[in-house]
Amino acid sequence: MIVTKKTCITTSFYLAYLTFLTFSMFGHIPTVGGYLKELTNVGLAIFVIIVCLRLRDYSAQEGVVFAILLSYSLFVAFRTGDYGVLKLGVMGFACKGLDFKRIVKRDLYTRILFIFIMLYLWLSGAAPDVTSVYNGTVRHSMGFQNPNHVGLFAVIMIMEILYLSEMHLSIVRYVAVFAILMAEDYIAGSRTAEFIALIAIGLAMVYSFYPRFYEKKIVRSIMCWGGMICATITATAFFLFKSASGVAIIMDKIFSGRITNIVFYYSRLGVSILGKNPLSVSRTIDSLYGYSFIVLGIFAFLIIMMTYYKIEQILCQSNMPLAIIMFCLFVYGLSERLWMYIDYNILMLAFAELIYSGFTTNGNNIYLSCEGESNRQNVKNGLS
Repeated sequence: MIVTKKTCITTSFYLAYLTFLTFSMFGHIPTVGGYLKELTNVGLAIFVIIVCLRLRDYSAQEGVVFAILLSYSLFVAFRTGDYGVLKLGVMGFACKGLDFKRIVKRDLYTRILFIFIMLYLWLSGAAPDVTSVYNGTVRHSMGFQNPNHVGLFAVIMIMEILYLSEMHLSIVRYVAVFAILMAEDYIAGSRTAEFIALIAIGLAMVYSFYPRFYEKKIVRSIMCWGGMICATITATAFFLFKSASGVAIIMDKIFSGRITNIVFYYSRLGVSILGKNPLSVSRTIDSLYGYSFIVLGIFAFLIIMMTYYKIEQILCQSNMPLAIIMFCLFVYGLSERLWMYIDYNILMLAFAELIYSGFTTNGNNIYLSCEGESNRQNVKNGLS
């Protein structure tokens, strides 16, 4: 009966998350997009129910943290229209006691299935194809919002493979990873996504053959300060571009006008402490650092930087493969921000480590209230 209850919680959690993932993949198909968006509200409600039914599992301190995070995330949602923090916060509290690696594994298998479904819908004409041309090559969106979204999903799948294999790739996994990269390049040609994926693969090879490299203080410092380093690069490019620097103009071309968009957003919204709603701006801003500073506000930007620094500190000590992946994702943030939304990237659930110590390494050993006090006492006494 214990297993049944725990399995029920795990299954409910994943089904609720599945509504988010389904919308992130198929939400841009006109015939189903509206229904899938409504379905995410059902998923969010399921997460809230899971939290409410498990109130006995949370300590008073965790309850206070949840109340503060929920209040702030609702404020951000209403002020800026960004519900990403709210979804991450609710999922982060609902995941207590669950197996993080198992969740990632299920997500990977689901993504593989969804990719084949999307491929079929694209080839059959049911999913729209947004195209763009770069250097004479036509890039396809394969049913996603744009070709860069294809690159995003390829990167997430590769990161999940690297994490699940703990950076020790077999020949079969190397073939799978490069097959994903080659297919993405052929269809969408997202250069930044491919670059980040190659960086992750390279760092994985270093970890596999020379793990002591990551024990060096300078390496860990760079990883922990990776968010601020990337933010500084973004700010430097912004000011150089405003001063008409030739270097910045070249960088803007390399990043497909992303610096231009940051400057455009700044000219329309300026900078505020608590953020502003970007609905009045006709363009999109892809840079995580530009978006968080201008749209979400200085306060949210500082929170993101501090939480990244803290999670990297913890992971560098307890889970280096995941620390490497988080570092690569924040470098990816120079040109793409959608990976920070848990709808697109279940690896963001790793931030629950800040609340539940050991979640990313032995989260399955954190007992649920439904397991019973007797079972906890048996463990303490060495009887189980």
